[in-house]
Amino acid sequence: MVRDCLFHKERDRDYGAAYPEAGVCLDSINAVEGYITAPEGATGTFFDTRATVNDVLQAKDTKFDLYVLGRAHFFNVCCPTLSVHRS
Repeated sequence: MVRDCLFHKERDRDYGAAYPEAGVCLDSINAVEGYITAPEGATGTFFDTRATVNDVLQAKDTKFDLYVLGRAHFFNVCCPTLSVHRS
């Protein structure tokens, strides 16, 4: 999304109109939102994060500490009914 909306490195690429008009940036934002808000059980942020943590925890002889940084609850404006406290 950052590449498509902010850092236009590919000089020969047509990025289309600036956001919020239709173009590569809007398409990229919609794709990211779909990934973040995908329902449980589907491929998305929740599924991929859980799968990654499970893979690490199943590894033998691996010391693993998980640190979660950020302020996700401050950005939960598009889908306020979603809970960030899933288990």
